Amino acid sequence: WVAEGWTSYYGFVTLARAGIEGPPAFYVRMANLMRQNLTAPGRTQVSARMASLHAPFWDGAPQGQPTNSANTFFSYYTKGAGIAAYLDLFIRNRTSNARSLNDAFNLLRNLTWNAPRTSYCLRGRGYTEDDVERVVSGAAGMNMHDWFERHVGGTEDMDFDEALRWAGLRLVRSDTGPWRIEEMPDASPDQIRVRLGWITGRHDR
Repeated sequence: WVAEGWTSYYGFVTLARAGIEGPPAFYVRMANLMRQNLTAPGRTQVSARMASLHAPFWDGAPQGQPTNSANTFFSYYTKGAGIAAYLDLFIRNRTSNARSLNDAFNLLRNLTWNAPRTSYCLRGRGYTEDDVERVVSGAAGMNMHDWFERHVGGTEDMDFDEALRWAGLRLVRSDTGPWRIEEMPDASPDQIRVRLGWITGRHDR
């Protein structure tokens, strides 16, 4: 859910942050990601942690007959990308856009890639879920263990409505069409700061 999910998230946001897509397209991508994380039936049956452990049985494995996988499994790509979106907004809000998920990734690199070698052929060492929790806590400036237990080890839905409010945005649901994200006309300067940081990838330091 990190190696595949977080990189999927960065694939989405990089299009906007590189100027290839504008905010409207960015909102469409994020609204669809959030819809999947809030409505897919399998999300209530398997956590991000367990989905990752089950990867050998689902990732590209041939299915010779119909399965009930849509109701019993949720992709760690999609779940991980949703976690990344929430945490990016969470960290930006907690720090007035001074830090973001980028900082967690940089901390993870320093913790593992720059660590003493554990193999003669590879630099540094691999990372663990505890490492990821530690670097997110460092970037957010608070202990994130309980959050990780609920949303990584458990199947509790993330509150994307609250996360978007931090950026002066609103998630608009629909039963008949795609969900969308709207900008709140009365957003405060702090909310706009988080919003612009989220879209552009920039920080206020």
